[in-house]
Amino acid sequence: MREKFTLTVLIFLFFSSILSAQNVLMLEKAGTNKKVFFKSGDEIRYKLKGEDHYRKDHIVSLKDSSIIFHYNKIGVEEISEIDIRKKDFIKFNLKKTGTVLQISGAVYILLDQFNKTVVQGNDWEFEGDVWITGAILVGVGTAIKFLHPKKFKVGGKYKLHIIDINYVYQ
Repeated sequence: MREKFTLTVLIFLFFSSILSAQNVLMLEKAGTNKKVFFKSGDEIRYKLKGEDHYRKDHIVSLKDSSIIFHYNKIGVEEISEIDIRKKDFIKFNLKKTGTVLQISGAVYILLDQFNKTVVQGNDWEFEGDVWITGAILVGVGTAIKFLHPKKFKVGGKYKLHIIDINYVYQ
């Protein structure tokens, strides 16, 4: 029994020495739970203060107040905008939701026409209710895709921080 306890304690000590905190870059909207995380190895598009073009780099390391890229090192306070097209800023992804609505609208129309012509054996006919419903689904899906946030200006209600975490984030 004592050997099992000793072995368990040694295993916990071994793994606790391996695990350590990881620095992540966090863009958050003040007063809400909306956050985007960037970690080492992630690709980031950003604009520096005073520049009119975006830069795209891979994060190599994150220090207390600076981001280290392959050939560059910048301070967090130098960033004026961040492009988050490939990140999810809200709980659900509006782009994916819009795509699902677009596909479901088109499939709805196709399945109705398939049902009428193949299953029931009727001729092809234009039924307004089906086309209106399908067109509304496609239109709403397209509109939702444009609502997905792409770029955020740092400062004001959007804050950029480098934080230490020691848990797995999504």
